[in-house]
Amino acid sequence: PLSTMALALRFALSLGLFYLATVSSLPVPQPQEQNAAQEGKQLLVWMCLEICNQTPTDIAAQVKTITERTIINQVSFERYTVSPSGEFLDFSGHYNLTNVAAALPATVAQYPMISSWPHPPQFIEYMRHMWTNPEPFIQESINAAKKLGYSGYQIDLEPTDSVTDADGRSYAEFLTRFSDELHSADLHLIVTAASWGPVWNWTLLNRTSSDNIMSMDTYAQNQTIWEEKLRNLLEDVSLDRAGVGLDNEYDWTTEMLDQRFQMIGQSGASSIGVWKMPIQEYFWPYLTKWFQS
Repeated sequence: PLSTMALALRFALSLGLFYLATVSSLPVPQPQEQNAAQEGKQLLVWMCLEICNQTPTDIAAQVKTITERTIINQVSFERYTVSPSGEFLDFSGHYNLTNVAAALPATVAQYPMISSWPHPPQFIEYMRHMWTNPEPFIQESINAAKKLGYSGYQIDLEPTDSVTDADGRSYAEFLTRFSDELHSADLHLIVTAASWGPVWNWTLLNRTSSDNIMSMDTYAQNQTIWEEKLRNLLEDVSLDRAGVGLDNEYDWTTEMLDQRFQMIGQSGASSIGVWKMPIQEYFWPYLTKWFQS
């Protein structure tokens, strides 16, 4: 018969083997799922694709940059819009857009755009249909995100005509409902906003449950205006959700880069979005320093 000590050792060994088997059977989170929920600095880049007349060679080079520049942890790209009847619409086929989702590294969180391109004057009517009956739009977007492995969406709706203050209130209510239902599906929402139209009520936007409110006002080229818009963003939006948008389409001087990144760093803002790929080389040292600080 086994001694008491031998029985104890056998029991301990069995328990250890059971623990190892249990741990090894647990699901391992995918890199994209880990990234989507991470805290800390968030650097988002936009890919405009064929809508901005980019070629397959251009797009392949941008994917390569995103893969190699590991400070990029969020990517948004043209893919969806709102239909005339207010439904969630994939317009990639209509514009022959490259499906970049499959080519992007798994470590980057994907937030495809829901945009108003090509900005028809009646687009506000599409949006009114959307928030009058929001559930079909929301459920279709969730289904697409789950099927294609997105981390969420970046919504960039810019109606240009016949927009009222009431539309701003309705849009904010819709964004809260959209965000809440995305969160229930473990997805996230980035809202792109500006101050040139009443569809963006900044006070109400800050009350939504959106994960990030990315300012297009800070695309401004003039330094004085840019500083004003940054202050407005930080006054209107809680710091943990304030996204500073930067426009890569004009030439930046060293003085502009120094001033703006110093102010962003001092502000404590943890989110930057750069419109659009490809990003000019002189940006990278500043983005890297901000990201790693």
